[in-house]
Amino acid sequence: MKMLTAEQMRAVDRQTMAEIGIPGTTLMENAGIGVVHVLEEHFDNLEALQIAVVCGRGSNGGDGFVIARQLYMRGIVPHVFILGRGEDIQGDARVNLEIIRRYRAIPLFEIPDVESFEPYRHAFQSYQLIVDAIVGTGLQKPVEGFLAEVIQAINDSPAQVVAVDIPSGLFADEYRPVETAVYADITVTFTAAKPGLLLGEACTYVGSLYTIAIGTPDFLIDRPEHAINLVGLDEVKGFFLPRKKDTHKGNYGHLLVVGGGQGKTGAVKLAGLAALRSGAGLVTVGVPEPYAGWVVPDCPELMAEPLRATPGGFPGPASVDDVLRLLENRDLLVLGPGLGFNPETIRLVHELLPRLEVPAVVDADAVNCLAADLGILEKVKVPLVLTPHPGEMARLCGRKTGEIQENREQAAREFATRHGLYLVLKGFRTVIADPDGQIWINPTGNPGMATAGSGDVLSGMLGAFCARINHQNPEAWVLACISAVYLHGLAGDIAAEAFREECLIARDIINQIHAGMQKITET
Repeated sequence: MKMLTAEQMRAVDRQTMAEIGIPGTTLMENAGIGVVHVLEEHFDNLEALQIAVVCGRGSNGGDGFVIARQLYMRGIVPHVFILGRGEDIQGDARVNLEIIRRYRAIPLFEIPDVESFEPYRHAFQSYQLIVDAIVGTGLQKPVEGFLAEVIQAINDSPAQVVAVDIPSGLFADEYRPVETAVYADITVTFTAAKPGLLLGEACTYVGSLYTIAIGTPDFLIDRPEHAINLVGLDEVKGFFLPRKKDTHKGNYGHLLVVGGGQGKTGAVKLAGLAALRSGAGLVTVGVPEPYAGWVVPDCPELMAEPLRATPGGFPGPASVDDVLRLLENRDLLVLGPGLGFNPETIRLVHELLPRLEVPAVVDADAVNCLAADLGILEKVKVPLVLTPHPGEMARLCGRKTGEIQENREQAAREFATRHGLYLVLKGFRTVIADPDGQIWINPTGNPGMATAGSGDVLSGMLGAFCARINHQNPEAWVLACISAVYLHGLAGDIAAEAFREECLIARDIINQIHAGMQKITET
């Protein structure tokens, strides 16, 4: 599912009208009808509610006029507030304003300024449903003055609020915090989601998000230059197909997880168990020799292989040949859980990656080891998936964590395209970027997953999914990555429902992988 910026959305609308021949009034009509369908779906007693439709002077207000008329056609009489003078409204919005004026029975209130609004301010308290059609995706600067006063009155109202296309006051393309915006219970956006609806702190204004079609053909939306994609159920469902009857464990990948230095053997256990729960046929963990016996007693499904260790108890340069030997009959390497970050592990990572003949998921400490010399990436001959969190991404890019967080999508895309790899930038709305510059935003997950070991679980899941795909097919890599990230977040959401977010631990995520898969396949 594509996400479009405001400019991309305007271009798509222009093409829909000019090249396809669908009039703007038809698009506006479809938008208004779509919003009313969502209202009917969400509110069982819609006809009994006191409803206000608050309209601005632009196209967003025009959508509001259609909504009011469509409600009236269903026997519901909303009150319509126009923030401005009706005579100043132009284009398709003016057409729809004139139509509802001719209906005569729809109450219209023109409010040209803040002084005129004062008599109505208290009236907003009496509505049970307010439709926000004030400002759409064309907003260029923060709302202030009169509009800010109206928005504050909407937020102070006890009414349920439904935003049309975007909550008024939010920016379509940016997700910086805003001082004034409508807090919506539901947002109904058109054609495609906009970045500002899903990313950063601004998404707290959105409520439940619906994306509805209004007549734009898919081929105008699904263009490569529209590089931001939203991961959805339909995108990942194809990865979770039933297994064939005549199958065996070798069909589902044998991966090697390397890490588990002194005090960190739990990381490889979590990654290994997550890989098994995610369908891997066989999982071997390679850990420093003193700790190899610590892994399998309580995890008999895992196999453990000892690696030559440094005096400090971590894998080091002497382990390179051990790892390469173990990879001779395995499909993929997961490198990093509990690996440690010191001069010896840095040497291990830098010497190992250029010699790999199977793909690798590079996580945690291994990502930090890479940051010492990114030139190593140019020597790697196999596909790589890197899974940094924002702090690790900042070290990779030589920037501050705050700078990465300001534009996560751009940071992920630039790194993935520059180095020709797949990058999973973890965090709120995890970003997946591919070597061609396409990026995917993951909607699942919750704050409870900010807990020790959650990233190790994801690396194991990625390893399991990537081990069993056609490694020569770029589309297969993308599907494996977005499916693992989506399922990881979904399993965390299911676990949070059972244990509360603050009580969540990494094993809870592993224990709900099966429930996440079932939800994906049965929905």
